[in-house]
Amino acid sequence: MNNERITVRMVYARKGAMRFLSHLDLMRTVFRGFMRANVPIQLSQGFSPHQQIAFGPPLSVGMEGECEFLDFCIQQFSDLKKMRNDIECSFHNILEIKDIHYFRRSSDLLVHEIDLIAYSVSISQSIVSQSDIDTILARDEMIVERVKENSRKKMNVRPHIRKAAVRSDNGRKVLDLEIVSVGGGFAKPYEALQGLFAIDDREARAFRVSRVNMFATASNKKVV
Repeated sequence: MNNERITVRMVYARKGAMRFLSHLDLMRTVFRGFMRANVPIQLSQGFSPHQQIAFGPPLSVGMEGECEFLDFCIQQFSDLKKMRNDIECSFHNILEIKDIHYFRRSSDLLVHEIDLIAYSVSISQSIVSQSDIDTILARDEMIVERVKENSRKKMNVRPHIRKAAVRSDNGRKVLDLEIVSVGGGFAKPYEALQGLFAIDDREARAFRVSRVNMFATASNKKVV
């Protein structure tokens, strides 16, 4: 058996109806899709072998992703162009594959390195202007309530918001939102929207949010 660790990174977009899939359901979809595509996945050792696939940070249900990624180990070097075609046919276009390449530790982003996440948010034409947002960002505190299972706690999301800029995109109004890690943790984009627009969690989740890219600013890396 070949024990050499050969890792491949797949970068993909998750849009439309796929945004309503939970992370667990996405994992099942990928596992089954890879099996149909006959990807030579390396299996783990032990009593219950499983496919060696590592996913990037999970998306909240209802959120789209432009540059999601996963890494998987294969048994031998393969034709990645053919592998990509086979995977695309297996997925029936439910995921848009943007890139597939052999993993390079020197240049590819690692999950624990991510300290900046960029989002795009579709907003109403009547919502606050850039000058209103600049006034809000001038505050030291933007307190929102974080709900976790049976617990609730207040948190200040202002230190997490590096950028909030309104722009026009083909007649649509879009908010470019950048969230940074503070103390090793991130604010959720919905929490940032609550702070910016003084709304509750239910209202924040009505926005169409897309994760555009992920960065490691210390090493100047990004997904693509």
